[in-house]
Amino acid sequence: ESTSFTVERSASAWALVVRDARELWKIPVNKRGGGYRLGNVVKRRGKGWLNARSAVVDQPEMYKDTLVYSFLEARTEGVRAFAATVAARERSKRTLSRSALAEVLPRSIVMPMRLSDKVAFMERNEKLIVDAALDFRRSRCPEACNQFVVSLSLVWGGDEDGKFLYDDDEYKESIRVLRSLFAYAKETFPPGFELSIAVTSDADDAMTMYAYAPHLMANPIDSASTIIELAHEVNALITRDGGEQTLLNYYDGQLARRRKDIVAMERYRARLHDFRDAIERARLTAETSERARTAVFAPNWFDILRRRMQWPEDVVMDALDGVDEALFSEVLFGVSEPSVSIGRRPSKVIVLAHDDVLERRSS
Repeated sequence: ESTSFTVERSASAWALVVRDARELWKIPVNKRGGGYRLGNVVKRRGKGWLNARSAVVDQPEMYKDTLVYSFLEARTEGVRAFAATVAARERSKRTLSRSALAEVLPRSIVMPMRLSDKVAFMERNEKLIVDAALDFRRSRCPEACNQFVVSLSLVWGGDEDGKFLYDDDEYKESIRVLRSLFAYAKETFPPGFELSIAVTSDADDAMTMYAYAPHLMANPIDSASTIIELAHEVNALITRDGGEQTLLNYYDGQLARRRKDIVAMERYRARLHDFRDAIERARLTAETSERARTAVFAPNWFDILRRRMQWPEDVVMDALDGVDEALFSEVLFGVSEPSVSIGRRPSKVIVLAHDDVLERRSS
């Protein structure tokens, strides 16, 4: 039996660690990931985040134990509230202690990576990832780290417009990238430092691992992934000195109580439907207006609107009530401003500086 392939069924629906390119065929493929868009829901980005929120709160029997439902149940926006929810879930479920990576995580550099429907962002520059891992090890954990863990899942989202559907060429390119990583790592890594591919079908479990990884590395190749951006922000809050306990105190003092307010949750569910319907009305208006041929829906409309209104990142949804309908329509279907996570950037090596992230957030 091969020792390069590990399956841990107690951690989630499935979890595995691949340590050899010959085992890559065992990585499961999810051709339709469904509507659980964790990063988009929390960051309020992308075309379908509002519908995704509605889908979660409308089906508590399906989602009540998930991070997204717990976050929405508290009706408090922002990365801090979500990070506190992650910490509280880990305290309760002990996901990491049941993970296939539990023992090696303290000695591992962990890097989340999106392939599948975003594999084109690689542009055959995957060797940069191996080089970045070596740079990270030299600067952060030259003695402690003996593994480079690339965490991913081969998932194609699929949306109501038929975008991001499974594509066989994208699958083949994803496997080619992973084979290339193994080959270059074998050539480049020093003795005692190895590459592993970690795979899980559970987005909540993956987020928890990212949140608590003591050595979380940014992908040097931008893949415009909202969930990866969110993971780094949560990790910065949890792994700072006293960060986890501070978040748990915040959760216990404020969020836990808010989650118990059933009446407020019903009202929140209704408000989500109101906002969703308002967007649909704006869409119909744009399609029948004089500029129907040039009107293009802005996927990151909430970010655009927040900047226009000078709202903080954790502004509550009720703030939308004060937006003029004409401005709302203009933001939804006007000229889209580039998001910080959209568009291709020149490939470069990035090593995330957590202290810098926290300093920017507090300033």
